[in-house]
Amino acid sequence: MSGLWAHTPNQAGCPHALVDHLRGTANLARRFGEAFGCSELASEVGLVHDLGKAGGCFQDYLRLCHDQGDSVARSRYPARDHKSAGARLLWGPTTAGLLGALAVFGHHGGLPSLADLRARMQPMDPDASEALAQVVIGSSWEGLKARVPEWAAMPDDGNLFDVEMLGRFLQSALADADFLDTAAHFGRAAVVSPARVDELVARAEDGHDKLVTASTTSAVNRARQEAYEEALAGCEGRPGWYELAGVTGIGKTAIGLSWALHHAAANNLRRVVTAVPYITVTSQTASFYRELLGVDREGVVLEHHSRVGWAGVWAKLAAENWDAPVVVTTTVRLFESLFGRRPSDVRRLHRLARSVVVLDEAHTLPVRLLDALYDALRCLVERFGVSVLVMSATPPAIERVRTVAGRRPAPLLADPYRWPALRARVAWSGPVRLDHAGLAGMVGSEPRVLCVLNTARDAAEVARLCRQTVVYLARTLRPAEVDERLADVRRSLAEGVPCRVVATQLVEAGVDLDFPVVIRVLGPAPSLEQAAGRCNREGKLSKGRATVVDLDRGRLPPDDAYAAGMPITRGLLAEGVADLGDPNLSRAWFERLLSDPAVRTDRDGVQRARRSFDYPEVERLVRLVDDEGVGVIVPWPPGEPRAEGLGSVLRAAGAGRPLDPVAARHLQDVTVNIRPWLANRARTLDFLPADPEALQVWTGPYDPLVGIDPSSLQVAANQPWTKEESVW
Repeated sequence: MSGLWAHTPNQAGCPHALVDHLRGTANLARRFGEAFGCSELASEVGLVHDLGKAGGCFQDYLRLCHDQGDSVARSRYPARDHKSAGARLLWGPTTAGLLGALAVFGHHGGLPSLADLRARMQPMDPDASEALAQVVIGSSWEGLKARVPEWAAMPDDGNLFDVEMLGRFLQSALADADFLDTAAHFGRAAVVSPARVDELVARAEDGHDKLVTASTTSAVNRARQEAYEEALAGCEGRPGWYELAGVTGIGKTAIGLSWALHHAAANNLRRVVTAVPYITVTSQTASFYRELLGVDREGVVLEHHSRVGWAGVWAKLAAENWDAPVVVTTTVRLFESLFGRRPSDVRRLHRLARSVVVLDEAHTLPVRLLDALYDALRCLVERFGVSVLVMSATPPAIERVRTVAGRRPAPLLADPYRWPALRARVAWSGPVRLDHAGLAGMVGSEPRVLCVLNTARDAAEVARLCRQTVVYLARTLRPAEVDERLADVRRSLAEGVPCRVVATQLVEAGVDLDFPVVIRVLGPAPSLEQAAGRCNREGKLSKGRATVVDLDRGRLPPDDAYAAGMPITRGLLAEGVADLGDPNLSRAWFERLLSDPAVRTDRDGVQRARRSFDYPEVERLVRLVDDEGVGVIVPWPPGEPRAEGLGSVLRAAGAGRPLDPVAARHLQDVTVNIRPWLANRARTLDFLPADPEALQVWTGPYDPLVGIDPSSLQVAANQPWTKEESVW
């Protein structure tokens, strides 16, 4: 047994014995599986996951890797299947056998479809399986003994989706255990957070007390304090669905974290995971959490998204599996974990069991995926001991979503709109009909104003038409520039100097801005209310002013909520069912939207793919944006102080050399996501490398006001817009 390797020798010259790796992985997987009632099954899966490495070919491959390097070994042994043996050992007609085989077969390349696995599997000969187990782990194999939880033992229409999710959790426990045991062999210690959730409760209370002490005694702040106390009064309730609604500015971020920590401590839950829709909101939320908890060291608040600059080893390692008491991530990352199939995405999933998931700005979830997204959250609550807190100033009518019909979350606030100081901050007017030039004139007539449009193309056109200086905010800019411009805007507002902002919906989800005047181009009702939340947010004025503009020839994003939602908004306003200051407007809007037979909340058939356990198809279908885009690197212009440093990073990346965290941050700060059609057009103009697999460095025009402007490519190519290209 000691002669069989699982991995090549480490720096100390010691190979990783296969029996040690199998047992080490099994022990870790057992511990991870306890959180969702599958400790024994996870252990047995871990014990057999790498049995295929006992074969002579794989042992020869590992030794050749050690002697002559990976490239030589891979060319000599191109087929190195080490997962089928363990999967075949577990394969059988029981739910435990099916899920165990899926987890083992998918622990490196990703979960297969059940149909594909079935075509590959045949039960292993009993004599051969017993002999293999005896050789590798030193004991006889009498078949899979572990069972799944009782609710999963007999799948039917009522719990089939939950069993599908259990397969992901089992793969997650195995993948994380496998990674950690392998990392330990190569000298990379597991991360250990210095804080537990229950230890952070007192910190949250102290932080909130400091916020109250530092704030003024305005009616707005008194209302926030009352909301905070009412919400936390119910923090000891049992794990389940909860909702925190309330007008923008009520302090949902502070209330949400404090409630989640108190609730987790009361129910012995393990961590708080907050998911927000945009990276800009993620960074803001993580910073606020650290301030509230009084922590600036690693190990407490983990910020995990594609642009984060790792502050140290802990953050880099913890991001791989969310082993932290408080995690702030994006909605995309959360649902990658719930619907992905690859170990890199699913590995952290088991950490969600017995945790609190805070879904912030819940109104931003794409309508076409609501069935699958909310069904996954329901499953977390009902099967995996999770509490889900849905937060939004414009909460969706969750109970109207088909997969969770009738399950309305328990409200933390009995009447979240009852505080007059919060409701009376804004005076609405409109809608008024204007063209782009007229809207630009309205923006220019105000010294401090925020104007929000539905598309970047309309926003760019209005910004260029403004004769006064404006700040433009959209995702067509380098991410670093967005952060810098937001900081400049906050500084200008604090100093009371002129500040005119023209922006896309980027600013509507949790971005903390406070303008005396807001202009919003007509859109879905929740968007109008979200924009109003940036108007007189702190209640410093007797009334802020918000105007709705019906933009002549304005464009709409290619989104179901816009296509079906705009007529609903117009209808509600025309009927007088609700005015723009009515807190019930958004709920009425969502109820009509979700009752519209033309609106499909499972448009792409995700639930059908889940029903057949087609994990690759589910992963393909569940994308939180219709078009994932192409990340292009937009270098700083010559003379910019950061240009030289980025140049050395680009040379290293182009040569295929690994980047350290600081270098990676340089690239993330200048990476702009563009539509595939725009990338294709840019390649025809030599603005991007012709090879899509090459480092995508943008050499085309970059406007200092609006960033990457597709109109400039249209001019350069002298081609008309296609229908797809007409909106950006």
